[in-house]
Amino acid sequence: TVKVFRYHSAEGDGPPLALVAVEGVPVEFILLVSSYHSGIVSGEFRTLVKEDIADETVAKKIIKYVRHDCGYIDNSYIALVAHAIPDSNTPRIGIVHHHLEQFGALCQVNKNAEMFRETLFKKKARIALHGHLHLFESEDSEYKRPEEAHSLCRGIPCSTLCANTVDSERGFMIHRILKRDKLLISSHVWPISIRGSFSENRISGEIIHEL
Repeated sequence: TVKVFRYHSAEGDGPPLALVAVEGVPVEFILLVSSYHSGIVSGEFRTLVKEDIADETVAKKIIKYVRHDCGYIDNSYIALVAHAIPDSNTPRIGIVHHHLEQFGALCQVNKNAEMFRETLFKKKARIALHGHLHLFESEDSEYKRPEEAHSLCRGIPCSTLCANTVDSERGFMIHRILKRDKLLISSHVWPISIRGSFSENRISGEIIHEL
């Protein structure tokens, strides 16, 4: 049996959220609307590049690399998470499209992201599984994921095939919920080779996160 509780603002004009409980599963899921990422490059800059750079291919590359890709989470949505979702001792996992952290060479400023993650943490969502990353994540890169505070919901990639994964290889994410002394989530990567085929008998070791 699956129970879905849907919440929206009193005015009904903001994005909704849902709480999902599956009978026999000791975890609940919070389905969230992602912050908006625009990919905007200002018209003034586009004009400047087109007028001053004769090579159209080069101009397009410059626009691609400097695009303004900010995220924004509205205060009213954070308030909805805080007040609509009932408090519970049941561990929860957030599900959201865009990543919650800011990192990278072209940092996607996500307004109110820290407040949003703190609110999720208070609702027992210690982690949030998210979709694609906008920038490659690498342990040996200066743009690697920053250290996390213990009072914030932690974003974990749950990427689709060939997207960037939690340990920087391209492949398919595998997540398992484990019940040991504590409730944990175990993350693995089934990497895909440069030829486009899965590597046989090669799945990464556990990366453990506490729920």
